[in-house]
Amino acid sequence: MFARSLGFVSLLLASLIAQADMPALIPMRVGDRFGYCDLAMQLVIDARFEDAFPFGKHGAIVKKAGQYGIIDRNGAWIMPAMLDQIQVGRALRLRRGTQYALAGIDGCLLSDFAYDAIHELKNGYFLTQRGDARGLLDIAGQVVVPTRYDHVSQMRDNQGNYVELFTTTFGNLQGIYNLCGMQMQPPRYNRIEVFQEGYAVVQEGGRFGLVDIEGQQCVPCQYDQLLPMNEGLCAAKLKNRWGFIDTRGNEVLPFVYEAVQEVGFFQGRAAVNKAGTWVFVNRSGQVEFPLDNGYQSLGNLSEGLAAVCRLAEGGGARYGYVDTEGHMKIAMRFDRAEAFKRGFAIVGLKQAKEQSMVQEMHFGIIDRNGHLVVPTVLSSQTQARLKRDSLGYLGFATLSEGERTCKIDRKGHRFDCSGSGINALQKAWMSTRCEQSSRIAVTQDGLWGFCDRQGKLVIPCQFSAVQCFEEGLARVWPAQAQGDRSFYIDETGRAFWMDSN
Repeated sequence: MFARSLGFVSLLLASLIAQADMPALIPMRVGDRFGYCDLAMQLVIDARFEDAFPFGKHGAIVKKAGQYGIIDRNGAWIMPAMLDQIQVGRALRLRRGTQYALAGIDGCLLSDFAYDAIHELKNGYFLTQRGDARGLLDIAGQVVVPTRYDHVSQMRDNQGNYVELFTTTFGNLQGIYNLCGMQMQPPRYNRIEVFQEGYAVVQEGGRFGLVDIEGQQCVPCQYDQLLPMNEGLCAAKLKNRWGFIDTRGNEVLPFVYEAVQEVGFFQGRAAVNKAGTWVFVNRSGQVEFPLDNGYQSLGNLSEGLAAVCRLAEGGGARYGYVDTEGHMKIAMRFDRAEAFKRGFAIVGLKQAKEQSMVQEMHFGIIDRNGHLVVPTVLSSQTQARLKRDSLGYLGFATLSEGERTCKIDRKGHRFDCSGSGINALQKAWMSTRCEQSSRIAVTQDGLWGFCDRQGKLVIPCQFSAVQCFEEGLARVWPAQAQGDRSFYIDETGRAFWMDSN
């Protein structure tokens, strides 16, 4: 009896927790119509709509007489049902006939119905389309970029952060606008790179220059090649020789080098090749020390280490790492080596395929001491980059080893290993969706249901289609129903539906 009481209490608590995350008013199907009910399933707004969607900051979108509008929590119209489509985001995108407009969440128009399409972007702006032309609106409906370009995108820095400039493409040329809607550069560049230290390399014709973070051209396009800004200097190539310039194009180191390391200056030094020998120079151009003449190439200096290679027996190359003093820090034992990023680097080793003499490159991840945190078992650099970034940002990465999946920390220790349980779950469902939601949608024998994040089925597979849970509600379509008979359910599977009688 006591155990049964505990079970009842657990179910009650689960129900209360689920309800706590739900909206106060819920779309409820009553026969062929929708209204809104409270958590006790008592109608608060009469079922007079052909369709209804959950309430948000903007109110709730409803459909009446084939048109869409927005109501408040009393059922009064915020925006009458006179639209063919309403899309919700940071603002409302409205369609009337074939034309779109932007509106605030209060329903007030921010633009005219003057566009063939409006797409919300992740950066908070709205891409407009008129025929093949593209433009940009901000969240207030102000024109940032006129709708007359082939392509529009916001510029970024080398860390992936947005900057307050936009590139526009017309034909094969790119220009620049700022966020106030001012055209800083007309379409004139063949290419615009990402910003680094507040400057971006641009190409005009076959020559390269710099623009600053305001979109102003600060170094004319006059160089054969130009590398990104690092420590206030750019490596530039002119008449087949490399040198270094500052942010205004002034020559700082003369154009006398045959090659430079791509990263340029790092901690006051740059690796350059002069007369066939790699040396480190300071900002005055003085040679601090040469590298071993046996190195065939020098990789990017990153986080104080640079990959170097030397020819091995049989004609192959072996890679290791040296520090900024030229000392060997990680022995030359790899067939490939990439630059370090947040303390980790991707390395490769060639391995023979089973029952074959053919060798394939497999990738792993090392730390700054050369320890293999992730062994060389990954078949692609893409996998390796994802795991390297996960180690650098999150502190762990996942690795599958046969029937077992483990997490690996920054020291290479395995933890949180799971075996047959997860594999059995993966085999049970034909497909999954909504993996980031509180309930994961799963399908079996063509029907959909939901399991919790531990893999326990909580809502049986009985629906022909489902949407993901948001704020405790999901829309579902029953199997073998005629027409659109969809309704909403909560995370326990309770259906907000009743017969019209």
